[in-house]
Amino acid sequence: MGMENVNNETIAGYAAIVFGLGMLVLVVIYAVRGRVRIKPVRANMTVLRWTPFERIVHWYVAILFICLALTGLGRLFGGMAPRSIRGQEAFTTWADISVSIHYLLGPLFAVGVLVMIVLWMGINIPARYDGEYFKQGCGFASGKHPPAGKVNAGDKLFVYWLGLVIVGTVVCATGLMLQFPDHGQSAGTMQWANTMHVIGGLAWSLIVFGHAYLGSIGVEGAFETMTCGRADVNYVKQHHDMWAEELMQMGVTPQPSQTREEPADDV
Repeated sequence: MGMENVNNETIAGYAAIVFGLGMLVLVVIYAVRGRVRIKPVRANMTVLRWTPFERIVHWYVAILFICLALTGLGRLFGGMAPRSIRGQEAFTTWADISVSIHYLLGPLFAVGVLVMIVLWMGINIPARYDGEYFKQGCGFASGKHPPAGKVNAGDKLFVYWLGLVIVGTVVCATGLMLQFPDHGQSAGTMQWANTMHVIGGLAWSLIVFGHAYLGSIGVEGAFETMTCGRADVNYVKQHHDMWAEELMQMGVTPQPSQTREEPADDV
């Protein structure tokens, strides 16, 4: 089957299965391993991890991604709704609004993605110790966090290079093609762009879901680094030991934490 013959309903059917399996994997990981706690305990001393500008760019892109994902996935899976529902005025009105929001935010999102790629390219260059990260099963097999710089090898490969640079470029480029069709594109080219945009958006959403899990409930101390910008010293030593050594060599002095310690649990 040529890509120009793949319709959105076919993609939506497979996507529903893949998304279900993806969510199940995250649930199983959390059930088996629980939340990765800072060891031995919080140091209540912090170092700067992300600057205000970096956090603004991150949340700008993240918020627009959520809006675009909801409107895009809503349109995609909405086509699977029964005809009785799709024919209702409220449904068609919602669909039209979703398209308008998607088209409005798309170019703004693409600009943010470009800024993010340039901003974080330096810290995502592969390092000599990154191979050890994968040899140790990203820490899941050994139970001990492998060597990592400011960004670990998993985030470099999957979140930055695969998700942001490759898939992000495809999604943004095809989205702009679909939004501005009056530039000599054939019907076949537009269908190809639509299929690539949908598949890319689905793949990107799965990557983001995994990233969001690890950056929130999956790992203690991760979320606060992107809200207040500072990371607990013991979090840094545990998850980014090579970066911790760099900070020490640079003579960076930790500051008292302004974040209240989270209550311990049995996980």
